[in-house]
Amino acid sequence: MKVNKKTAKFTIMKKSLFLALFMLVSATFTFAQPSCVQDIWQTLNNEQYIKAQKLMESCMVGNEGSAITWLVKGNVYLKLYDYENTRATENPSYKPRFPLALETANEAFFKAMEINPNVKPLSGMVSPTDGQLLCAYPIQEMGNAEKEKGNWDKAIEYIEKAIKSYKIDAKRNSLYIAYAYIDIATCYQKKGDDAKYLEYMRNSAELRPNIPELYTSLYDIYKAKNDTVNCLSILKLGEKAVPDSLAADIQGAYLDYYAFIGEQEKMQTMANEILAKYGNNAAVVSSISTQLINGRAYETAKAALNNAIATNPNNFDLTQTMADCYYFEAIDKQNEGTDIQKNSKDADKWDRINALKQQSDALFTEAHTWLEKAYQINNNDPRNVKMLRQLKLRFRMEVPADLQEKYDSFYKENK
Repeated sequence: MKVNKKTAKFTIMKKSLFLALFMLVSATFTFAQPSCVQDIWQTLNNEQYIKAQKLMESCMVGNEGSAITWLVKGNVYLKLYDYENTRATENPSYKPRFPLALETANEAFFKAMEINPNVKPLSGMVSPTDGQLLCAYPIQEMGNAEKEKGNWDKAIEYIEKAIKSYKIDAKRNSLYIAYAYIDIATCYQKKGDDAKYLEYMRNSAELRPNIPELYTSLYDIYKAKNDTVNCLSILKLGEKAVPDSLAADIQGAYLDYYAFIGEQEKMQTMANEILAKYGNNAAVVSSISTQLINGRAYETAKAALNNAIATNPNNFDLTQTMADCYYFEAIDKQNEGTDIQKNSKDADKWDRINALKQQSDALFTEAHTWLEKAYQINNNDPRNVKMLRQLKLRFRMEVPADLQEKYDSFYKENK
């Protein structure tokens, strides 16, 4: 049979065209953008966050396999988190309607990448990779907030989620990951799981061996065991591994070590040397002052803090540390009076006790003043809230509604 070349060529062209059209149609159906996506994105850009959230949940129905829909969901909930976080900062009494917005956003970004790693965001939209990285740090901070409250398992859960997001770009985020490992290690230490503690500390050391917290945390472990030999040994290792620019924490631990072994003179001398070198650094002054407080060198701490606060009046850490200084000095005076009451038989016993009570009350009053200042700077610190409420009750002062509300949110809900 004789084949007509023109007919054969035309048949091949038709087949090729049909195949191309089939692939195009298939691609269209595979990567089609649900019609609701554009409406949601426009609503979000108009800053109608609550409306966008409602539209988003409706849009998800039947589109669970669409990467772009999940990506839009991540963007919606990330914007919603920013919106509610801003409102809560401006108005402490505001209660977020969507407390899980950040976690929902993070999960949506992961889902988008899982379905299609190459999903293209709409104009102005955060990509799934950037979205996860934007979620990581605040999720880690949520974990640290739970850690402050003693909710170790919840803290670990949040910080593990943050690590998962950081690992999207592990090389660039190695420092964040290393610190997150230390945060988790601390939780396991508090839970009494030494094996897990060491595992996470090793994970951190493998990434960044020059992090001061690696050595100060291990120092705390040895100190708790009264192992002064290893206390000094680990600090010497840290001194070699940590660069000078980050060495203040190691030096602060040295201060604590000297106080721990009763070398008050060495501690004060070293503190003055560190403060002379880093006196303009608020973080260093706060850290060193904390060690001075632990060593009961209250006047040296007050002098350092006053100098730093003069140039950093709105620094929460400095202000809170000053409150700590007066508070713990007051506790010492109070304990001294209790000890005299229990053990002394001197004739002037009650005169001494009353004098110490007056001193402790004056110090508690100063502590209350500084706690109020710190609360005005940052009203979301659980420890500050607890101490401030405690002193108001001590002095039979009215506890403001916002302070009580903060206290309840930090502590009562976890009982």
